[in-house]
Formats: sequence, structure tokens, C-alpha cells
Amino acid sequence: MIRHLAAALIAVSASTAFARKPAPPPPPPLEGTVSEVIDGATLVLQTADGKAVTVRLAGIEPPEPCQAWVSESRDALQDFVHDQPVSVKGAARDAKGRFSGTVLADGSDINRRMVEEGHAFSARSKWDRGPYMKEERVAHSLARGMYTTGKVETPTDFRREHGPCAPQAAR
Repeated sequence: MIRHLAAALIAVSASTAFARKPAPPPPPPLEGTVSEVIDGATLVLQTADGKAVTVRLAGIEPPEPCQAWVSESRDALQDFVHDQPVSVKGAARDAKGRFSGTVLADGSDINRRMVEEGHAFSARSKWDRGPYMKEERVAHSLARGMYTTGKVETPTDFRREHGPCAPQAAR
């Protein structure tokens, strides 16, 4: 009997040791007003407490600074969000210390809008075409934004072919 109790206790303690812990709740949205647009995927947010926070739109990649359509990409983001109240859903710090997430302005997903209007690409990785590939294909097939200019290279292909652009000031 004691043996059975000991075995049962060992089994229970082993199963609880390997039990999955619930995932932590997602961070609350970061909120504020856009005070500056740096490029087609980076902006500065003024929070209610007066802090300036740099935010990168997750899942998208605008043209490189020395590529065609870079100023149009920046101008489009500026038109969509400058001086507008926004919230950043899923805001987490990226490798460069900036916040990265989905920017929502007036209920609209700005990350998605930048891609579907042809001002940015769906961010790719080695094995993934990115979260906005469908929107990118639609923009391309309807000749929206940068696709009106003819041949368009993704920033990754551009860097592979031409190397990086001149160094930019770190932000």
C-alpha cells in the first residue's frame, strides 16, 4: 500500500513538473500620437506621459533608402498616421530596441494598408513569404504604388545584388 502511494505521488509530481504553464497575457497596446515618420515602416509615437517611442511596423519591409519609391513609401505612411492617435498591438522590442507591432489608426491596420497599396513588401524570412503576401500579390497584380514603375526588387534582393545603402544614422 505504501509502495502504491509512493508511486502515485511520484507520478503526480512528475506530471505537474512537465505541465505547460499558461502563456503570459499579451502586453497592453502602446498608444499615442504619431509625431514623426522616419521611413515607410518606422514612426515616432508620443505617449500620453510625454515619452517619444520609436515604433517599427511589424511584418512589412519598405524599400531601402537608396531604392526607388523610398520617399513615396515614407509619404504614404505619413499621410496615413502623422498627427493621428494610434495604438500598437502586440508591441514588443525588436533586436534594435525599437517597439515593433501592428499599428492601428482609426480601426485600420496600417501595416496591411502599406502593403496592399504597394508602398511596402511583406517581410520575408528564409522559409516564409511573410504575413502580408496575399496583399502584396494583389498590389502587384493591380499595379498599385511601386508596382506602377515597372521592375520592382524586394529590399533583400536589392541588397544581395547591390550591397547595402550608405549607412544611415542609427535610430
